[in-house]
Amino acid sequence: MKEEERANYYLQPETKNPLLQTIQGEIIEKHAPNLVDKDSGCDYMFQHSKLDELALMYRLFKRVDSCLKFIIAKMQPYIENRGDKIVMDEALIKDAVEFTAKLLAFKAEMDDMVERSFLNDIKVQKTRDVAFQNFMNKQDKCPTYIAAYCNNEFVKGLRGVNEAETNSRLDAIIRLFCCLHSRDIFITAYTNYLALRLLNKISLSKDAEELMLQKLKVECGHNTVNKLAQMFNDINISRDLMNEFKGTQTYKNMINSGVEFSAEVLTGGHWPQQPAAPCTLPPELKDYTMKFEQFYKQKFQNRNITWLFKNGSLEVKPVFITAKPYIFAVNCYQAVVLMLFNRNAEMTFSEIKEATNIPENELKESLKYMCNPKQKIIAKQNPKTPEFTPQEVCKIFAEFASPNVKVNFIPTTTDKPDASKAGPGGAQSGPNQLSEERKNIMDAVIVRIMKARRTEKQNQLIEDVMR
Repeated sequence: MKEEERANYYLQPETKNPLLQTIQGEIIEKHAPNLVDKDSGCDYMFQHSKLDELALMYRLFKRVDSCLKFIIAKMQPYIENRGDKIVMDEALIKDAVEFTAKLLAFKAEMDDMVERSFLNDIKVQKTRDVAFQNFMNKQDKCPTYIAAYCNNEFVKGLRGVNEAETNSRLDAIIRLFCCLHSRDIFITAYTNYLALRLLNKISLSKDAEELMLQKLKVECGHNTVNKLAQMFNDINISRDLMNEFKGTQTYKNMINSGVEFSAEVLTGGHWPQQPAAPCTLPPELKDYTMKFEQFYKQKFQNRNITWLFKNGSLEVKPVFITAKPYIFAVNCYQAVVLMLFNRNAEMTFSEIKEATNIPENELKESLKYMCNPKQKIIAKQNPKTPEFTPQEVCKIFAEFASPNVKVNFIPTTTDKPDASKAGPGGAQSGPNQLSEERKNIMDAVIVRIMKARRTEKQNQLIEDVMR
């Protein structure tokens, strides 16, 4: 500062700048490569978080435009090397939440360094972002794991967190999301997790969910996020519809017979696609679904309902056990199987499959949880083997006992979070489907541009499509 004051006082303006450039060239530019390569240079400063020393070097090198590149050349490999250790860590890859938490902590550390040491210099920010893009996109699980982390935050991570902290956490996730190349994979997985949260009513905060949508809309555009917003709208409309149904005499008769019924009516195009698996309902359940369909078709004459029984759940009270007033929490498939034994003392696996029309894999999964030796309600002929053979006999286990009054038999998914299994009921969204979606989006963009311009050169069209 003193030298600058003397220069301003003693030197003519036309002399000061050339002289300053010469001095900076001799004192800074010539020695910059050696300074960053020294044992106590940039590598040492990055590894030991010497943020103050980095700030001094930055302010010195900033005087000469050509010197900043020496710091940047050291910074990008440092970030990528540390990032590679995270995304390639076999232990971390087993846990989506811990994996993403490590990425978020590393991103926060680098953001803090860029702000404190480099005053958010645009060139340094770009270097940081490119480095994160390079190492994060080496790991194809990043998009789905970040979506799984978001789901964990909305289900339990944001419990007791104030509005400011919630906003800060979501901002951190969005900054990580911006480093992804396969954003469509993240959106697919996020949509599937959101569907589960809305249908199961397990989200901690509707305000936080809407805040996340706003942040995604800024990064992805209105069209991408519109489907997510429509899902919230469907839930609200469905709630109003069920309230109206509960006011009818039909529902009051159902209550009087000891049955409480609830359904979520969703618009097919707004939710993750999944096939409607066949399932033959017993007369007891069929009657209730038909009554709701009649109510719905009277209200909306040109609409049809497709039942997705795979996603449903029931609470049933067994009457053959008198020791306790047990309540069994089961999914629809399990309820259908249990009701078969109201009319049959025992049945083979193939007979159960034929009577219910439930897909074999789903039937095996549902039965396995009800045949669990720790709390079985159905006894299988070969209890030591978890698999089911076609002629294996199953029957109700009359000696059932549990310390809990309410017993849960609904299968739980313990697989690592994945976009292909994140949807309600495991709707598939694998690589082939994503590739087809990308192709359709590309076709739509080309058509939209050409309809507006009619004629365009190929190179310009490619540039406009990429933009």
